[in-house]
Amino acid sequence: MEQVDPPRADSSRASRALEDGELLRRVRDRREEALAELYDRYASLLLALAHRVLGEAGEAEEVLQEAFLQVWNQAARYDPSRSSVSTWLILITRSRAIDRLRTRRVEERTTSAAER
Repeated sequence: MEQVDPPRADSSRASRALEDGELLRRVRDRREEALAELYDRYASLLLALAHRVLGEAGEAEEVLQEAFLQVWNQAARYDPSRSSVSTWLILITRSRAIDRLRTRRVEERTTSAAER
């Protein structure tokens, strides 16, 4: 009887990456179900990242929406030679969260200066 090796985690990750890449190509083609699938896969991770940066759940949810809107509008800009889809999504979310944090700090300084 021939022994079959169990699936390796590396091959599973490679398969998932191919699936993610295909989903992103479908998002580029304006297929809403592909965006929904990416959302289902990554929303909890990205929401946790945004919450960690911002410290506030409501703002983190807004950042998540902004990130997926950016994915929808800029899917054609994704370059698979530069990063995986998951890394690209993380970078977009992190950038949106940091932008939000900077805006918040400017608003706080402005309010503080106005009160003096």
